[in-house]
Amino acid sequence: MGTITRESLNRQIESSSVVNKYSKRIGLLEEARKVSGVKPMSAYDKYYTAQLFENINKGTALKEGYSQITGIAGNGFKRTALNIVSLAVQNTVLPDIVEVAPMESMAAMVPVMQITAGKTKGAVKEGDVIIDNTGVGSTDAYQDGRFVKDQALEKGAKSIVAPFTPIVPGSVKVVAGTTVITDDGKGVLTDGGKVDYTNGTIELNAATTEDGTISYEYSNEIVPTTTQNINLSINPVPLLAQEHKLSAFYGL
Repeated sequence: MGTITRESLNRQIESSSVVNKYSKRIGLLEEARKVSGVKPMSAYDKYYTAQLFENINKGTALKEGYSQITGIAGNGFKRTALNIVSLAVQNTVLPDIVEVAPMESMAAMVPVMQITAGKTKGAVKEGDVIIDNTGVGSTDAYQDGRFVKDQALEKGAKSIVAPFTPIVPGSVKVVAGTTVITDDGKGVLTDGGKVDYTNGTIELNAATTEDGTISYEYSNEIVPTTTQNINLSINPVPLLAQEHKLSAFYGL
């Protein structure tokens, strides 16, 4: 395998299809720079400039006629600012991964895909948003594993039923304020209470005097096993356009 040198890399850049496509424009820029006493463009400068021209041209190819979603359509869309946007945001991949369409009015309804937790598991409660199209939500490292971490316990809890079973002996931990209760792996808690590992019942010796949490590990290798599930829904969300002023200064 040959050694890649700066010279060979420059030759590859200068011979790229996008640079060749806009070679005439780049040549005009080179002449203007020479007259102005500016140093010649490097291979990277030529490639970057060619990509600018390419992005500007791509800006005129955005899809129109997107009228399947109520309130959004592409008819009559004026692309006055697309060239400036293409210069400011290089090589955008948005049209490749989402529909890009103008709003026909100041308000529209946009369908948003949302994934929510189907069961309460640890700190994640049933209905909590895991993720949606807008980036809202949070993931839990224990969501699909065998650990249940920091599930909430209300003050006064004494009898607890673990929803994920069977519990792995020696993994139970109850925290309420400064009180920490664990099991000995044989069904006995450090406060004198008991654990039934098979059906998941945990009986504390005394009710908690503060809000707290319970954590444990369960065996998810035994069939049938209790599993977490997620709910997928697509909900209409109102979108209200806001005015943003933009000034752009550029020169070649």
